[in-house]
Amino acid sequence: MTDLSNLAQTVIDTIKDTMEYRQYTEALNEVAQDRDLYYRVRELQRKNFIIHSEGGDNMVERMDALTKEYEDVIYLESVSNYLLKEAEVCRLMQDLTDTVTKGLEID
Repeated sequence: MTDLSNLAQTVIDTIKDTMEYRQYTEALNEVAQDRDLYYRVRELQRKNFIIHSEGGDNMVERMDALTKEYEDVIYLESVSNYLLKEAEVCRLMQDLTDTVTKGLEID
């Protein structure tokens, strides 16, 4: 297992060296400078996750309500930039996971 642990650390270090991750970290730090804003964004993300996890027929309505509830936060340039950069890192991680899964032939 040590070989996999070492490889995992190499992957982590490589991800941290990507432009996407560096931009994400910068955007996060900008939002985190305002503690109240940071907590509002984290609350928004938590509620967004819950809505997507639960799914259901009224998901669109719930997302619209969430957007309206947090519109004072969502449309701030620093927050929208942070959310965009976070999505880019998530896509990077998804691509990595897909590549590993395909290589192992796991469905």
